[in-house]
Amino acid sequence: MKEKIKAVAKSNPQGFTINIGSGEHVLDGYAVAYDVTQDSFDDAGLKKCIEHAKKNGGIVGGWYNSENERYYYDSIMIINDVNEAMNQAQEEKQIAIFNLSSKEEIRL
Repeated sequence: MKEKIKAVAKSNPQGFTINIGSGEHVLDGYAVAYDVTQDSFDDAGLKKCIEHAKKNGGIVGGWYNSENERYYYDSIMIINDVNEAMNQAQEEKQIAIFNLSSKEEIRL
């Protein structure tokens, strides 16, 4: 599983959101990261995200931080309502959510 997700990250250098069960990209809704997988990078971080996602909806996302040149991973929840997503993001101590349809970050 870890190697498959690393391959997805390599072919999507700016970021991705996938269902780890089906391997399909999630293209709709708002991506909200779980606080518990915050600051996950490298193999250990990816493993942590996969294990969390297996028990919490099965979605993993990744994104490249150009400021420190690290690729980060998150266990993600998908929420269809923007207001609900923003509220959940605040509970998860996030600074932004991601609109998967428009490919735009929404800062809180």
